[in-house]
Amino acid sequence: MNLTIQQAAKITAGDLIASGASTSRMLAGVSIDSRSIARDEMFVAIPGARFDGHDFLQDVARRGAAAAVVSRTTPAPAELPLVRVADTERALHDLAHHVRGMTKAAVVGITGSAGKTTTKEFAASLLANLGPILKSEKNLNNRYGVPLTLLRLRHEHVAAVVEMGMSAAGELRLLARTTRPDAAVITNVAPVHLEFFASIEAIAQAKAEILEGVRNGGWLALNHDDPLVRRIGESFSGDIVWFGSDRTCEVRVRAREETSSGITFTLALAGKESTISLGLTGRHMMMNFAAAAAVAHRLDVPLDTIVRSSSFLTPAPHRGERLLLNGDVLLIDDSYNSNPAAVVAAVESMPHQGGRRRVAFLGEMLELGPRGPELHVEAGKRIAASVDCLVAVGSLARGFLEGAERAGRQAACRRFFKDAVEASVEAPEIVRPGDMVVVKGSRGVRMERIVEALVARLGRSEV
Repeated sequence: MNLTIQQAAKITAGDLIASGASTSRMLAGVSIDSRSIARDEMFVAIPGARFDGHDFLQDVARRGAAAAVVSRTTPAPAELPLVRVADTERALHDLAHHVRGMTKAAVVGITGSAGKTTTKEFAASLLANLGPILKSEKNLNNRYGVPLTLLRLRHEHVAAVVEMGMSAAGELRLLARTTRPDAAVITNVAPVHLEFFASIEAIAQAKAEILEGVRNGGWLALNHDDPLVRRIGESFSGDIVWFGSDRTCEVRVRAREETSSGITFTLALAGKESTISLGLTGRHMMMNFAAAAAVAHRLDVPLDTIVRSSSFLTPAPHRGERLLLNGDVLLIDDSYNSNPAAVVAAVESMPHQGGRRRVAFLGEMLELGPRGPELHVEAGKRIAASVDCLVAVGSLARGFLEGAERAGRQAACRRFFKDAVEASVEAPEIVRPGDMVVVKGSRGVRMERIVEALVARLGRSEV
């Protein structure tokens, strides 16, 4: 960062209260978590619904914090310099924006209703061929996570891949203006967070906010297969790299074969066609790769390097991980989150192979607002022909069963459980040798408990 306490106060337009302590001390980083702050880091006191960072100044001082950013008068150790600002969250973004402006690294912002994290992981892996890469860690994609990611930028980084999420209008605008990406990626637009949006078109408008932060001369990588994303592209006057299945796309993918070993497809890029084999399941994984390949290609990763690196790509934890249990049960752990488009993609990605029963443990999809019950039924109709055993978890998930029944699919195995705890007890008895299993559900349903129960009972082998 190369910032002193005094410089940080100037960047945030804060009043520096030092009480004789040195303000020329160099900052080692910035943190909003009093439990994990490291020595010489600056603590930003964020007021929250459950905890207020202002209440932990004594703790951060004991841990060796260099200073604290506060927005109200509060007791603090005399040896802890304070920077008093009007809004500590705004100060966090100001610091991140400053650090981002000092870097020569290419900054890539990735958003979308689904596939953000996997695309981020793929893009970071491909770009790592160029040198040291910074990427968003875990789920740090919100108004706190994005600036904290940018504040980890160092001079040696050649690129930064930043995931940007949102659940309300205006959030992505803030993140994009802080990040000022050189390139922005939109994976897709789907009916998620409908609890907070009036329509899917409103979600598309919120996703389009990322364009407002793109630097002059910056470019977009957009999913041509998604009509709402194509419409977003119409409002951008700059350069666009289209990826998808259409022959007009600069980065084109065409499915060839999908088996229990993964998906193999053709990548058309830079006037050449190459065969890509991902040890991952589903067309959605192919599209995530296309987005990442578009980014890597534009940032000068050679095509042969992209092809070679593809065989080493892995998804983030609980986002399409492939686990082999008991030597013959293939489990697709996609338990991290869910939405209508993603659950259909996950289930339809299970190839129909002779002798393999397709089992889907589906948790309810949250934050869908008044349309929640209807969207569960619609998803149930769409997946009915792709599953032999359908297990619904959570009250709204009954809609999956209802939809499958309406579609005329008389599954030999249909079960309902009120929650993931109850389902995890029965799951090992439901799964049979040779089954192909997918587990998916919204974060709040904690579907990973079912995965843990299956691994504990059946044992894990190498895929």
